[in-house]
Amino acid sequence: MRLLILIIAFLSFFNPIIAQEDTKNLERLKKFEPIKELDFDELRKNFEKIRAERTGEKKGFDFNASTLKKFIPFAILLIVIFNFMNTKEEEKQEKKETKKKTKASKFVEEHNRLHKKNISEEKGDFNIYVDHDTIETQDYITVFGKGPINIKSNKLKYDVFKAKIVAYVLDKSEKNNPVYLKCTTPGFHDEEYLLCSSREMEIPIGAEYFEWSRVVTFPSQLVVPPKKGKRKLVFKLFFSNLDAKFEKGIPKKDKNSEIYIEKNSEFEIDYQEPGFLETKEFADDVNRNTIQLGMALANADGHMQQREIDIIKNWTKSQYGWNILDFLQDNRNLNSFPLENEDEKKAELSFFISNAYDDLKNKRLSMSKITGELNEKATSAQKYEAMKLLLDVAGSDDKWRVAEDTLLNKTAKALNLDLRYFQEMKSVAIANIADIEHSETMDETVFNLTEDMSKSQKCKRLREEYSKWNRQTNNSNQGIRDRAKKMVELAANLRKKYGC
Repeated sequence: MRLLILIIAFLSFFNPIIAQEDTKNLERLKKFEPIKELDFDELRKNFEKIRAERTGEKKGFDFNASTLKKFIPFAILLIVIFNFMNTKEEEKQEKKETKKKTKASKFVEEHNRLHKKNISEEKGDFNIYVDHDTIETQDYITVFGKGPINIKSNKLKYDVFKAKIVAYVLDKSEKNNPVYLKCTTPGFHDEEYLLCSSREMEIPIGAEYFEWSRVVTFPSQLVVPPKKGKRKLVFKLFFSNLDAKFEKGIPKKDKNSEIYIEKNSEFEIDYQEPGFLETKEFADDVNRNTIQLGMALANADGHMQQREIDIIKNWTKSQYGWNILDFLQDNRNLNSFPLENEDEKKAELSFFISNAYDDLKNKRLSMSKITGELNEKATSAQKYEAMKLLLDVAGSDDKWRVAEDTLLNKTAKALNLDLRYFQEMKSVAIANIADIEHSETMDETVFNLTEDMSKSQKCKRLREEYSKWNRQTNNSNQGIRDRAKKMVELAANLRKKYGC
């Protein structure tokens, strides 16, 4: 391209000169008089004269010193232009190469961030690493695995090629004081309320993760270290036989237990909330506030039911290890209870609950005060745990009421929770409830429709829900069929509402 431009410029510059010289020669030829008689000597002389003029010093291109001086500025200009274009082209090419290198560097850095710092990959072996993850807009901390699952044990055959996958999380920021993370959320703790994920998995002969795949996932809000700040966590992953037992995060050594694979992966986290050891001083206050919320929801329709009370009792037991709230069953007069056999804390909590019940009856219980105290003293995990208790209370009688749903939504907003995640929690709670009261607002939350969603997003969600429930209308279980028909009808009405 550069050469073509230079040729065009050169020709455009010299063409007028050539044309001028040809015109002069033509005029000279016109001056010759017609030849009346063929005089070959004269004719020869004329042609020699013309040829001399064309080939001599006066031809179209006069390369004497004065003529060359005229071409010097143009030649310099051409050289400057050529160098400028060549420099620009080199800079452009250099930028492309730099961009490629930058892009490649970013890829390498990202790859190393995800892999190199977390794993030491061994060929032919199963390896893991831990990283932040997003699943359907929700934040998780995930253990990724890759490689063959080599298990040589008769116990695997005995368990019909099934194994148990167990994961614990250990904080070892203080070398001399490692601490296992704790959790009370169902499905994510063991019998000792340590943060734990456990499931069964089929392990056929030759089983292998051919690429990095999710093995274990923990919701981010449940991964609460003991203290605030930068913490060094160790995710401990076990493949074991189905009968294997664990105690304090460690496999029990007995004849019935066998660990097939054990892998550890370190993961650093910068935790911005108080850790569970730091919040210990507020634990009783948070528990009291949570119980208050549970009682308020149980009384949302004006009266408490025994099933709702039992849910709160079981939750309290998980926190303290002993039963309370018996006074709510028959006799709510705390003075009738013999307190001499109760320890001080149990007595204090009993008085607290009694007063809370009286405040509910007399409409003196302030929800804004309760949520304000929780925002001040509770971690995100504790607040989600409180909402889980409320969802359990709401669904305990197999009926979802508008009053309960309204209180749930207001509480979630007041606690500054991720409303998308809360709606997912609520969708799970509602999924198996047979009787749902309907209102315009609640019908939308049943399908996890939020205010910030666009019309197209709502229609997409409703289409997915419609298809999901429509497949269940032929289920062999009568209850599931009836539930599915109601959900299909509800989804169809909402699709009509939004013009989907």
